[in-house]
Amino acid sequence: MSSMESAAAGKTAVTNVRVFDGHGLRPAGTVVIEGDRIGTDPSGAEVIDGAGGVLLPGLIDAHVHVRDQDTLRRLCRFGVTSVLDMASGSPALVDSLRAVPGLTGLLSAGTPAIAPGSLHARFPVIGERGLIKGPDQAEQFVADRVAEGSDYIKIIVGSPGADHDQATVDALVAAAHGHGKQAVAHASSSAAVAKAQHAGVDVLTHVPLDQALDEAAAAQMAVDGRILIPTLTMMETLVALLGRPGDGYAAARDSVAAAYHAGVPILAGTDADADADAGSPAAVSHGDSCTMSWSCWWTPG
Repeated sequence: MSSMESAAAGKTAVTNVRVFDGHGLRPAGTVVIEGDRIGTDPSGAEVIDGAGGVLLPGLIDAHVHVRDQDTLRRLCRFGVTSVLDMASGSPALVDSLRAVPGLTGLLSAGTPAIAPGSLHARFPVIGERGLIKGPDQAEQFVADRVAEGSDYIKIIVGSPGADHDQATVDALVAAAHGHGKQAVAHASSSAAVAKAQHAGVDVLTHVPLDQALDEAAAAQMAVDGRILIPTLTMMETLVALLGRPGDGYAAARDSVAAAYHAGVPILAGTDADADADAGSPAAVSHGDSCTMSWSCWWTPG
């Protein structure tokens, strides 16, 4: 293949870059990229000088709320190339954000299952669409989300003000699995985690602020093959903002440590829900919150 043909095929050689191999940074070298694959032969490639920097794959933020294409552009600028959207309005909005060339890719929960009278029931759009009153509505709720293209089913467990009973959470998880979808539970208290684990959810997002997960809860997560997305950035923000009696960031960090030592897979997630200039005191900005936060880089002790 000629140099011109290689360039047309998207062959690039990034020289003078260091790569993290899972144990440490390798000495500066060359990484060849051919289309969507890592290659080995730099001949004929377009050469980019890495200037001694570190070359990373695109980052993944496993918990965000995407508002528009500007959100995707901001994520992309910070090297976040894939996100898991955990609820962002109407199905039409989500569809408009999928597979936009050159921008961050996303999977989405669509509309989450929300208990009437809860704090989440007040959220615009999703608060009205997501209401589910009991287990008898679980199958239809999940079927509707699947028809809309939801990649997984999110269940709000433990929202302030009101909550799903155990039977409803059980039914939602069973319906999700019946449709071949994973069930993701919002759970930021020890009681919510217990309810979600009893129902057999696949993913827990957030961690308790009232008390740390004990060894038994962490062991159950590991045995059941559950995944944790702790969103420590948001947990720390909520503690600082709300100052609710009994809540503490130490409980969140200790919960992550317990899960880590039990062997639970932990994904980086921020719960980013606004741009940096949005003005909300609870806002976590997209992109920089992942690249710079403890949520992505903290190593449990």
